[in-house]
Amino acid sequence: MIPSPRGSGRVVAGFDGSWHGRAAVERAGDEARERGLPLQVVMLAWTTPDPDLVPRAQRAQERRDLQEAAQHLADMVDEIRASRNAPRVWGTLVDEAERSRLAELLLGCRLLVVGDRGQRGRRAFVVGSASDEFRRATDCPVLVVPGGAAPGSPRGPVLVGIDDRPHAQRVLMVAADEAARRGGRLEVIHAYPGHGPDADDVVVAARHTCDHQVAAAQLRPDVVVTRVVTCEDPAAALLSRAYRASLLVVGTRGSLGLAGLVAGSVSRGVLAGARCPVLLVPSGHARPEGADPLREGVAEAARAAPADAS
Repeated sequence: MIPSPRGSGRVVAGFDGSWHGRAAVERAGDEARERGLPLQVVMLAWTTPDPDLVPRAQRAQERRDLQEAAQHLADMVDEIRASRNAPRVWGTLVDEAERSRLAELLLGCRLLVVGDRGQRGRRAFVVGSASDEFRRATDCPVLVVPGGAAPGSPRGPVLVGIDDRPHAQRVLMVAADEAARRGGRLEVIHAYPGHGPDADDVVVAARHTCDHQVAAAQLRPDVVVTRVVTCEDPAAALLSRAYRASLLVVGTRGSLGLAGLVAGSVSRGVLAGARCPVLLVPSGHARPEGADPLREGVAEAARAAPADAS
């Protein structure tokens, strides 16, 4: 049985036991520490009984697989506690019979962190992958962490891609908060279609859109904002600059569980090629009126002051 979440205002790491999953848990530990939030490591366990075994032997094998997964999870939690000096860390094992309750388990999650690949090297959010199950269970922002060596630039600016939709203002606010944690530099990229007979007018309109979105977002004053307006393909414009970024932030269309990562979308293109961590901000993210979960998470955790989880 899945235990009830230990309060809201926490970071959740999706763990599948893979090497890429370990990188995601380690990054989640850093994110939780920076935000002053507890960390929950959720592991999805799969059992693959041998079809040639009799039912009794299959059940015994399933129990052994679950015990092995539970031990792997416990070792990961202990490692994060020790390496990040983070006592408020606990693990939750979810077997196949409990998958339908994953959304309930993720209630109150402020940030979900997953690896860019999973078991057998499958890319993040491929149907049937652990990250795909996680993203369908929540509408909170999702940080996708690459498993390669030295991705991006830890001291680089935060890059954020925007368009002319109202959701871009929410994406800008989230990106500014992330930039404040990473040196205070935010680079706003707005790509526009540069062809047509009225190219000069298109450029003027694109600059106006970028300026309007930044102004409407009312970004925090401790962040230095640089605007880049380009006629490049949106995903290409972001990826060509990602090598020097500490983080890349993009919005998605609708919730992550529905149409947010459709083929050909900017978010899908960025995920396929980025070498730095990517933060996905779904437009379907629900929150109480006037509340911003990423901005209020630290304050809420301080008010709640829960006992150290073990």
